[in-house]
Amino acid sequence: MLVLTLVALAACGAGAGKTPASVSEVTVTDRDDRGDVTLAAGQTLVVRLGVTLGTGFSWQVVTNNARILEPAEPPRIEPPERPAPGAVEHQVFRFTARAKGSTVLELHYLRPWEKGAKPARTYRVTAMVR
Repeated sequence: MLVLTLVALAACGAGAGKTPASVSEVTVTDRDDRGDVTLAAGQTLVVRLGVTLGTGFSWQVVTNNARILEPAEPPRIEPPERPAPGAVEHQVFRFTARAKGSTVLELHYLRPWEKGAKPARTYRVTAMVR
């Protein structure tokens, strides 16, 4: 299981004098599915997942404790580097770590109008706010 920690991120910037508290954003992607991420209160968790909008599918948050991870803004779409029919875009969610604790953040890749249908994909990350 992939574990992202601020210590690892700080180590990358240790030469620049960064401490874990100085890293303002932590980004997770498709590769971090079923992993853990550790944040300090006040930091931003960025979730960046691939999406092909022309199919009608999009990511929807289905599980989250908003007292711990508060949605910071509506999700946005990042266009592909090279636009082409069927190209993968990225749907980006931003959450602010508000309170100490742990929460499972789960998103489903589905067509919102297909009520009762199983999601085509599921993404889950456990966020721990220290």
